[in-house]
This record gives sequence, C-alpha cells and structure tokens, in this order.
Amino acid sequence: MHRKRIGRLPGFAYKGVFAYLLTLCTFARRERFRDPRVVAETDRLFRDASARWAFQFLAHCYMPDHLHLVLMGTARDADLVGFVHDAKRRSGCWHAQRYGMPLWQTGWFDHIIRDDESIERHVCYTLANPVRAGLVDGWKQWPYSGAVVRVADEDFKVCATRRGL
Repeated sequence: MHRKRIGRLPGFAYKGVFAYLLTLCTFARRERFRDPRVVAETDRLFRDASARWAFQFLAHCYMPDHLHLVLMGTARDADLVGFVHDAKRRSGCWHAQRYGMPLWQTGWFDHIIRDDESIERHVCYTLANPVRAGLVDGWKQWPYSGAVVRVADEDFKVCATRRGL
C-alpha cells in the first residue's frame, strides 16, 4: 500500500527560531544505520549542515532504518527546508559513492514544536525509540542517540510510558 506523502504545513515558512521533531527514513527502509561507519559519517555531515543553516541538535536517534532529530533554529534566517535538503544531499552522495546505493527515501516528516509543548517530551520520544522497538531495555543503552537537553531518569520513565508519544 502506497502512503500519500505529507507536505509541509501550508503558510508556515520553516524559517526562524523554532523547534522541530524530524523523521527521515532510509531508502526502501533498508537498515543502513546498523553500520557504525554510516551512522558516524551521516551524523558528521548532518552536524556540519546544522552549523551552516543555523540549527542546534537538541536530540538525535539513529534507528536501523530511520533518523529522528529534535532541532532548534538559532537565528532568524535558520531555514529548515534548506538544512534538510543540504544534509540529505551531502550524506546521500557520500553513501552512494561509498556503498553504491541511495541512503534516503524521498521526503521527510516534521512536527513543529509549538510554544505550549514541552521540548523535553519530544526529546523523550526520540530517545525512547529503541526501547519501544525492543532493541534495548533502557534508553541509555542505545549507542546511536543522545541529547543536549538533560532528561532525568524519573522524567524519562514518565514520558516514555505515556500513550500518544
């Protein structure tokens, strides 16, 4: 079954000092992020792009077949669409040259984190992905995730067990 692609939010410029939760899926949902070399180089290229496009990583989680990011624009000209296109293009070119296959599926999913939402909740959601997927028992065990926003163990337990995250 082919799912209809979700477009960007009409009327929102995706520029400025806003926080986002992003999900980017690998091509054909291949498990490319089980290879630590692919994770390391993709992460390096995404962080380089975040500096160019004025974004700070708040949290990240490289799942076997997709990437979750919580990002914050750090300037009025921070351009999310430009950042994602640049980071996917550079990491995709590197991956294709090295492995002879595409890295990313077309498009990506975003959630604009509103003022009345907790960034910590989205960080918890991101860090809890490997636990929910049954890959590890505890969120600190997954080697391909991290956050600059401090999440206490007790806060994480509450956040990770709520429905709807």
